[in-house]
Amino acid sequence: MAPIGPMGYMTPSGPLQAPKAPERELSGPGLVRSGSQSTIITAHVKVPSQVPPPCSPNTPLRVPRNAAPFASPVRVHGAASPASPVMLQEQRRILRAVATPLRVEVRSSEVRCTSPDRRAWEACKRQPETLPRVEAPPVKVSVLPACTSTPREVLERDLSDPEKVEYGDLQFIERLGKGEFGEVFRGYYRKEEVAIKQLFFDENMTELIVQDLAREIDSFRHLSHKRLVRFIGASLQLPNLCLVTEYMPGGSLHHLLHVRRQKMPFGHALNMCIQIADGVSYLHSQTPTIVHRDLKSLNVVLDLSLNIKICDFGLTESMDRTHITKKNNGGSPRYMAPELFDCKTKITEKIDVWAMGCIFVEVCGGPLPYEKITTLADLTKEMLIKRKSPSIPEFITGQMRDVCKSCLSFHYQDRPSSQKAFEFLKAAKKAWKELSSLSAKALSAH
Repeated sequence: MAPIGPMGYMTPSGPLQAPKAPERELSGPGLVRSGSQSTIITAHVKVPSQVPPPCSPNTPLRVPRNAAPFASPVRVHGAASPASPVMLQEQRRILRAVATPLRVEVRSSEVRCTSPDRRAWEACKRQPETLPRVEAPPVKVSVLPACTSTPREVLERDLSDPEKVEYGDLQFIERLGKGEFGEVFRGYYRKEEVAIKQLFFDENMTELIVQDLAREIDSFRHLSHKRLVRFIGASLQLPNLCLVTEYMPGGSLHHLLHVRRQKMPFGHALNMCIQIADGVSYLHSQTPTIVHRDLKSLNVVLDLSLNIKICDFGLTESMDRTHITKKNNGGSPRYMAPELFDCKTKITEKIDVWAMGCIFVEVCGGPLPYEKITTLADLTKEMLIKRKSPSIPEFITGQMRDVCKSCLSFHYQDRPSSQKAFEFLKAAKKAWKELSSLSAKALSAH
């Protein structure tokens, strides 16, 4: 083995066999002269594996024609080259970077690294270029509201411009009622007679109040049915939080039946029951199902012709799966179904059917549900221990009594759907009309 230079690296022993060719100065590891044909020189070196190669396998080393020869004498075709400090430094740099036995292949004026490992790496690197390009699908980026947004700001963004009401544009005429969370007024908004529900404001509970208002608005602002009051807009200017809806001049059904004590003719009472079932059936037909949760005669309002509409959607909840949760289990205890008192029973839309049956009894001239019970403890005992349903007066007979009784079934599985109740009532109305027609003919014959 002949020494390559002062660093002590060796070349394989024995003369290199290569054809003679016209000589030209080249620069490269272990090379001094070459011709137009290929000349191969192999050097075995050992350097740390973490040192990166001086170039990628695809990068040719351009050899200048006027490069100086290497410092150490290397015999190529029996010739030797004089020493050069510049080329010695270049030789050391290249030999340090090569981690495997290196074959330097010289063609014309190019030097290319062609060791077996580098050829394999070069093939792997070229392979992805032959594969077809697959464009990634576009990524949809949704912009979420900022975490610092208040519930009022979120609600204000959700409302459309026509639904945003300026508090100064509301004209209050008279107070219609007062509840736990606010007052209801009759008033005007842009020359339209409206009902204004103004919430009581508490600085310590601002977020909770706005969240309740947002839930009520969201529950029915997109609903459109002749048996539901129409949502007009909302005022979100603190401290004057208001909900503006369609005004019904006939007042509430409760006021008509239990304050004015108006007795309804059977035909008109039957027609009102059909309208209530129609509105509830619409809510239950939505996807997901919408459950009112607070049906009662106070939340049924009338126009001047005593046609009904359902209002007050503050406890309304959508049924995302097969039943709804018992959180915020509000409502009026007299109208609440037995499963609302029992933590082991799941809640479905059938709680509205139970409340609907209670209203049917009232409309037909019956009392409030559990009228003689005055405390919640006694009411719970009546329902869960004695397992009694609201009483149905004896004067409610025929198909109307059957509908009321089925809606007030103690087990929710035995209650009809609101759509079935609606169909039963229509059939009862048809039968009543036929009976009335026969009775009228009999009277005229006499």
